[in-house]
Amino acid sequence: MKRIVFILNRISHVYLLLLLVQPICFGNEEKIYHGIGQVTVLYGEAISFPFEAKISKCHVRPGQYVKKNQSLFSFDVGVLEKEIQKLEIEYLELKQNLYELEKSNINLSEGALNLRQALQEAEYAQKRKQDSERLWQAGIISHEEYLWDKRRHRQSVDNYKKQLALHQHLTNRNIQNEKRLLLNKKIKSNQTLLKKIKTYASHPVFNAWQEGLVLPVKLKPTEFYCQAGENLLNEQVVFWLTPLEDRRVELKMDQIELSQVKVGNKAEIYYQGDFSKKYLSEVMEIDAMPESTNMPPKYRVFLKVQNAEQVKLGTQAKVKVYFE
Repeated sequence: MKRIVFILNRISHVYLLLLLVQPICFGNEEKIYHGIGQVTVLYGEAISFPFEAKISKCHVRPGQYVKKNQSLFSFDVGVLEKEIQKLEIEYLELKQNLYELEKSNINLSEGALNLRQALQEAEYAQKRKQDSERLWQAGIISHEEYLWDKRRHRQSVDNYKKQLALHQHLTNRNIQNEKRLLLNKKIKSNQTLLKKIKTYASHPVFNAWQEGLVLPVKLKPTEFYCQAGENLLNEQVVFWLTPLEDRRVELKMDQIELSQVKVGNKAEIYYQGDFSKKYLSEVMEIDAMPESTNMPPKYRVFLKVQNAEQVKLGTQAKVKVYFE
């Protein structure tokens, strides 16, 4: 009987040990997220201009890969010439305003010095008048001497008031000096822009300054403003020019899935068209705010695109993300 109890006790100890070990084994199993992503892009440089223009001909299309110095589009010369005329008129107006301010420019520091001296003299005359009044009442000095100090005090106060008014006038002139600096800045900016537009007017073709993908403003064909006859407003984005290395695979995860992923987690990508080929990747960015259009909310997670130069934007991909 004792032997049977001993065996049962050993069995219960082993069973308890298994119960303790089992969660640890499951906890160490590799967790993998399986999902579907899409190739998108981190926006590169926006093509825009600080002046109004018009495209006469577009030489590229959305999604096209262009090389450095390749022509992207041509300007309408007539519109550029109107911009040149407008800037030249603006330049003359700015120069006239600057000339008027220069004529009335007064040195503020000299006025401040005169005001300080006038205040010191007035304070001294005030003290002298008070001392003279006490001495006169005590019979130590004559009434004429007291009146002389009193008159000197009044003159010093009048001079201080005069210098104070002049100082306020100079302060207003100082504000004009600030305007003068602003006008000089505007004139310099005007001349820089005028030089740039004249360069485009003599050779109305805009070339790419780097290799990259030509992308619409919001990855929609209707937002691609590079087309003949398109009027461009000041600072309007025509399209984006984005390097290939800025592409990424975008995933959308719920809050539970997101709680397990971190930047730097390893991943595998299998692109549509050849799901047999595996590309190694990793998590490069996680959006802190969810997309407001999805319920329940979804968070965007971005993976690096590596060694896949031929993969186009919008391509779907099967993704595995390994959680630590």
